[in-house]
Amino acid sequence: MNSLRDIPDRAHPCPECEYDLSGSIAAGRHQCPECGFEFELQPLVSRQYHWQRWRKDATVKLVILVLIVILAVTAFLLLGPMILE
Repeated sequence: MNSLRDIPDRAHPCPECEYDLSGSIAAGRHQCPECGFEFELQPLVSRQYHWQRWRKDATVKLVILVLIVILAVTAFLLLGPMILE
């Protein structure tokens, strides 16, 4: 990537605090204004970084969903007979 024009047009969250770094990147700064994390531009805007981040976020959401389903089924099995009486 040779210039700011080559940076994909999407949000670039800080790896530490999730603050959107798009403004900092456009201004040529390499530090998060929210938490002070210093970042390198190339890894942050790479497709591989965004893919890995998406996979991590999707995995966390899937685990939470599975836990909610288990909790709901357990609650129904325990409380269902009392409610249906």
